[in-house]
Amino acid sequence: MIELRRLRDERLAEELDSSVGRSIHWWRFACIAAAASIVAILIGVSWRHYLSGRVEDAQNGTPSPISVDLSAAGLARGGDQGEAEKPISLPQRLVEVRLVLPFYSPGGNYRITVSRDRSQDHVEASGSASATANGSHTELRVELNLRRLRPGNYYLGTAREGDGAPYYYPALIRQ
Repeated sequence: MIELRRLRDERLAEELDSSVGRSIHWWRFACIAAAASIVAILIGVSWRHYLSGRVEDAQNGTPSPISVDLSAAGLARGGDQGEAEKPISLPQRLVEVRLVLPFYSPGGNYRITVSRDRSQDHVEASGSASATANGSHTELRVELNLRRLRPGNYYLGTAREGDGAPYYYPALIRQ
């Protein structure tokens, strides 16, 4: 009988040791999994914060200054007429555009538009400004909100109040 008790006690001790060992392995695995999850969450939150900071910078109302020179636009002659114009690159944010109009453009009030096609029906961003002419040089500054526009190809339109249809220039909105 004593021998049976001793065998039973040894077997219980072995089972207790193996369950404690399994329990330790389980806790170790749970701790590693929890640590990995916390690291992943921290990386995600940090990335989200970084991206929201970029969005806040773009939305804080401070426009990014951009210069666009159209002074040589429309001067192509002969064989150059078939060449495609290089698109004007604009960032997808609030911008203050310093726009140099083509040579000898008249001064006055202008409406600047950004649209997907060469029409006034689908204008996606616009602004108005007064252009000043100094000899052959005409310049204006206009604020355009390009934050809602998807990156891609557009047309920048310039129209002087009282004139007919606007002049269009290829533009590329980039992130």
